[in-house]
Amino acid sequence: MEYGQNPAAQITTPDQPVWLRSVLAKFVKNITIQEYYCVLHANHFVNDVHQLIGYFSSDALGNLLVAGSKKEKNGADLGNIRVTDHAFNRWKERVSNVSLSLPQLQNLLNLLHHFGRIEFQPNGVGIIDSEILFIYTYSDRDIIIPTFYGRFSQIPALHQFEALRNFNQHADEYVGLSLNAELLGRLPIPPVPAIRMVFRGNTTTYLLEKYTDERDALFVLTVIDGPGAGVVREFLSTQYQCERLEKSVRRALLILGEHEFVFHHIAFHYPEELKRRIQRAKERNEKTP
Repeated sequence: MEYGQNPAAQITTPDQPVWLRSVLAKFVKNITIQEYYCVLHANHFVNDVHQLIGYFSSDALGNLLVAGSKKEKNGADLGNIRVTDHAFNRWKERVSNVSLSLPQLQNLLNLLHHFGRIEFQPNGVGIIDSEILFIYTYSDRDIIIPTFYGRFSQIPALHQFEALRNFNQHADEYVGLSLNAELLGRLPIPPVPAIRMVFRGNTTTYLLEKYTDERDALFVLTVIDGPGAGVVREFLSTQYQCERLEKSVRRALLILGEHEFVFHHIAFHYPEELKRRIQRAKERNEKTP
C-alpha cells in the first residue's frame, strides 16, 4: 500500500489554458486532507465498476464506513489476518469462486481490515461489509480465520448464527451453506478502492473513495461527520449530471485529477455563471501582455 498525507494538487491539466484555473477556483473551496491512500493496481479486485453500483448504499454498510473512518488506526487493533487452507476452500464454496490465490485473499482482507470494513465481534465472529460471516481466533497478534460460513444475502439463516451452528453440529439434518458455481461467479468480492481520501471542509468531514476497472471509475462519497452524517452517495466518472456536489467535494476531485469531471459537472449545474466567468477570464487573458 502506498500512502501520503497531501498528494500534489493541480487544478488544470496540461492541455487546458492556464486561465481556466482561476475560473474553476471560484466553484471550489479549500479542504484539509486527513488521510490519503493509494492502493496498488494489483489489489483493486474490481472487474466492472458498474456491478458495484448500489453496493455501498445500505444503511449497515454506510454505518460501517463511518465507524471505520473514525476508528483509531494503531497497532493494537490492526493485527495481521491469516486465512487457513480450510477457510480458503470454504471461501471458494460459500463466498466467491472468482480466481484469487490464498495470498491475494489474505491481502484483500488485510486491506479491508485497515479500512475498517471488517467487524470483529467479541464472540469470535467476524463480518465483512455487513455481508460475509466468518469465525476467528487470535495467535499472538495475528488474527486467524479457520472458516467462512457464507453471505447473509444468500443464507438468511446466518442471521441466527449460533442457532445455525448448534443445529449443524448436533441435528441429523444439515443446513447447506455452499452455493452453486454459477452464482458464486456472479457475486462480487468486497471491492478495494484505488484511492481513498478523508478530508474536511468548513463543517463536514467526508470519505471519498475511487473504484476503477481500467475503463470507468465509481466514486463513493460518505459523510463521516457533520450535517448528513452516514449518507452515502455514488456516482460514475461519466455522470457529470449527478446530484450537485459541494464545493469541498469538487476540490477533492480536482486534487485526485478529475478535472474533466469537475468542469462538466459545474457546466451542468451552473452553465450561465460558468459561461460568464470564462468570458471574463478570456478577456483578462487577452489584455495581459
